[in-house]
Amino acid sequence: MAVEGAGSARALTLRWCFGFNKDINGMQCISDSMRQLLFYPAANTGVLYNIDSERQTHLQGHVNAITCTAVSRDKHWIVSADRGRDSMVIVWDSTNASPVRSLFTPPEFYGTAAMDISPDGMYIVTLSYGLSPQRIALWEWTAERTEPLYVHLIPHAHDGTSDTQVHVRFNPNNIHQVVTNGPLKVMFWSWGDAGWRCDVPRCAEYNQKLGLFTQSVFFSRSDQTEAVSATTSGDVVMWEELPQRSKEKTEETQDAAVPLVTSPDPPQMRPLKIVKLHHHGAINVITVMDNYIVTGGAEGFVRFFDCECRINHWIEEQGELNAGPLTAIAFKLSDKHSIDGFFTDDFIIQTSKAHMVMIGAHEEKEKAPMGHQAGGWSNDHQISRFYEATRPGGMRLFEGMSGEVHGLVAHPTHDAFVCCTQSGQVQMWSTKTKKIICQNIFEGLSANCVAFESRAQFVAVGCSNGIVKFLKGDRLTEESTGGHHQTNSDGVAAITRIVFSHCSLHAAAADSDGCVLLFNWAAPEEDSTRDKQWVYIGRHRAHRKPIVDVFFVKSPPGQFPRLISVGEDRRLVEYDIQSSSVFAGLRVKAHQIVEQFAIPTACLVVYDQEEEHDVLLLANSQLKIKIWDLSSPLRFQKTVLGPAFTHPVTKMMMLPTNATTEGGEHMAFITAEKIAGLVKFPLDGNPTKVMGLIAHPGMIANLAVSHDAEYMLTAGGPDLVVNLWEIELATLDAAVYMGHEGGGQSDTSRLDPYCTMIDGGKGGDVYEEIVDYFYYAQLKRQGELSTSSFKIEGHIPLDEVPNLWRALGYYPTDWQINELKMQLLHNRMAQAKASGEPPENVKLADIKITFQEFVILYINYRPVLNVSIEEIQTALESLKVVRSDKRLLVDPLTQILSERGERMSPEELETVLLDLTGSGTIEPGLPVKQFIEQILGFQEVVADGKQPQAP
Repeated sequence: MAVEGAGSARALTLRWCFGFNKDINGMQCISDSMRQLLFYPAANTGVLYNIDSERQTHLQGHVNAITCTAVSRDKHWIVSADRGRDSMVIVWDSTNASPVRSLFTPPEFYGTAAMDISPDGMYIVTLSYGLSPQRIALWEWTAERTEPLYVHLIPHAHDGTSDTQVHVRFNPNNIHQVVTNGPLKVMFWSWGDAGWRCDVPRCAEYNQKLGLFTQSVFFSRSDQTEAVSATTSGDVVMWEELPQRSKEKTEETQDAAVPLVTSPDPPQMRPLKIVKLHHHGAINVITVMDNYIVTGGAEGFVRFFDCECRINHWIEEQGELNAGPLTAIAFKLSDKHSIDGFFTDDFIIQTSKAHMVMIGAHEEKEKAPMGHQAGGWSNDHQISRFYEATRPGGMRLFEGMSGEVHGLVAHPTHDAFVCCTQSGQVQMWSTKTKKIICQNIFEGLSANCVAFESRAQFVAVGCSNGIVKFLKGDRLTEESTGGHHQTNSDGVAAITRIVFSHCSLHAAAADSDGCVLLFNWAAPEEDSTRDKQWVYIGRHRAHRKPIVDVFFVKSPPGQFPRLISVGEDRRLVEYDIQSSSVFAGLRVKAHQIVEQFAIPTACLVVYDQEEEHDVLLLANSQLKIKIWDLSSPLRFQKTVLGPAFTHPVTKMMMLPTNATTEGGEHMAFITAEKIAGLVKFPLDGNPTKVMGLIAHPGMIANLAVSHDAEYMLTAGGPDLVVNLWEIELATLDAAVYMGHEGGGQSDTSRLDPYCTMIDGGKGGDVYEEIVDYFYYAQLKRQGELSTSSFKIEGHIPLDEVPNLWRALGYYPTDWQINELKMQLLHNRMAQAKASGEPPENVKLADIKITFQEFVILYINYRPVLNVSIEEIQTALESLKVVRSDKRLLVDPLTQILSERGERMSPEELETVLLDLTGSGTIEPGLPVKQFIEQILGFQEVVADGKQPQAP
């Protein structure tokens, strides 16, 4: 059970990324006279988008979300960086989309906040993400070294204040000069053989109140170093080198690859002037194109100024665009530079509303400068050219998601899916054309979840203020569906889950207050003559903690479906739909506790073909899957090891059975973070039946499977991306086959995959210990002091299994032992029924366990996550048996052990204390840590990071 590598044959292959990281300045135009390419980050994937063919090429290598990108001047090299654990900087060749160099950032960097690549493409400058302290680093990525060439701590300013730097740029005319800025300070750097040197200029002499700095760039109009910094107030600060600082100018090193012999002094800069360029919002983006300073603003404008900050050209939102505040501008590399004194290159803008728009220079029209006079805009500089792009507002390349994506559902009959965002978007996308089919935007609402009715006539959307909307399935409009329902009076409880029944006559939802809500497709009870619509029946608060899932279970024709919810309070609740009404509300039929300690995290109803009834798969926080028989009454069937990828499974879905699933049933799953994958049925804990890969850099909010089982979709929540994965089940089936040593069916070969889950594997010390204990248990049953020959039968009685588990360091509770007995009894009864024998003749006392079965049971039942010393101490503190000075209260602890939970009799308690202490007593006031380590026998965390274990 391992995460697939990028180069391995995959059961899941990324085919498309819907959405992108709209809030970072990461979009780069790779277009030139020969190709039309756009690069942008989508979560942890770099996307090369071919504008002409509308195809994506995925640059995969980051495990964390990409935070910044850069591109060389000749558009040949693309650089991407991320932040978090195992962060790296990757250099890609844009001509073949292959990684050329991977640079792992030091742990203290915690990733990269901003970076740039030198004009000659030889060096990369990065700003670390760590805040205490932050570092600037120079990487000579073409050399063999793996560490930065130079690293320097970001200094404090003259007034002693610190400022986290968020933006960095090389001087295009001198690769040994760099400018960085944070919200409060601008810093000018130089580097050479002796490392980094820095100068922090002051702006104190200006009385004008400035906003926060956003970006800074160098520009050139003379032999002096000049720069410009943009602010959130719409102003720019023009910087020039101090005139009295006369020194021999360093020869321009635009194409130099060799550092200076010594570090030059950083340019000592002073503010020349402050100019208001945008009057109604922040300047989010500033860059230099040829001899023009280009700005992109929060009001959605792009403006072009000469080096005196006189406006020359501008682009404003036109017609249908309404693209929103700009977050990035990127220009095409072209052989042509100007027509009538102005550039002709196309360029692309990215906005905070998640639009990518290409604007063509060939669409310019002459127009008056719209009366802008202030802030350095010269009245003399009269005619400007105003861009009016093709298809009013520019050519919209594509659109993403403007808010966190939490709701996701596949169309039940077509190649499409619907997602909803916390910014109120509800979008229907085609998985064939990769374009939006239709969408609806609910201003002021945050959409949390979405569901399709089985015939695709309706789409239900649950919102964070308790509203449930029923939309037309083909247009996402609210026409004749019953409108929307405010399901709670205070409007506080968010709708977290929503689902339709298989018969399409009922819908249910769960909210953040632990309530389940019911809707019926019917005429209103107060007027049965009216047309049918979605009628709100009522809600019932059946859970004390958040609801994990709510779902319908099919019933025989003519009967009402069953409605069930499962919560983090470990309760399963069934509701009585038949007796529920608008006047009676939603009624509860039955409830049951389904876990002792673990917290349920995901549910899935599956039809058991062999036993011909529905079963419930219940994933939990201990990385197990419990299987329950949904027949009345609810009965426990089995515990198996689930996908064990650090975080628990949060959603499971069966793949529809069709021609692509001939090898048997398969299930898709996601975990709370990073991992998505597939599992082959039947579930038995076999690790070769599970595959997983890193689907998103962090949280995975939702999962969907296409109606034909060809694709799986995952939503990344805060990363604003929905990924489309092509499913290739033959790869997983082949892995399962090879896991049995080429498909061997002997007991030994069937056991081999499970042995990989044992420390040291088959033949290791732990495995040999298991063998020894198993044989010893057989000898013990025949009498250790017997003088007659021992008979090794190859099996042990059921009641010896818990004893062997304890000998191996796993101490099952009475609850778990009872589940084990129920599982084996169910298994043996099923075997008896299959062989034609009466199932009722099976008795627990007659059940024998073979070595193979014992190992499989041990792997499936033992804890995946070992208990730490901190967790034990926290548990003791919650029982209030720890004094304020961290010493143990012995009498209250022994009283709790004898009166609460799985109670211990006085005899049991005395025996346990004698075994643990040798004296039968615990010293009053014993330090808790000493009690855990010396009495209970737990050990400290070892150097390799493993959790402490019981001996």
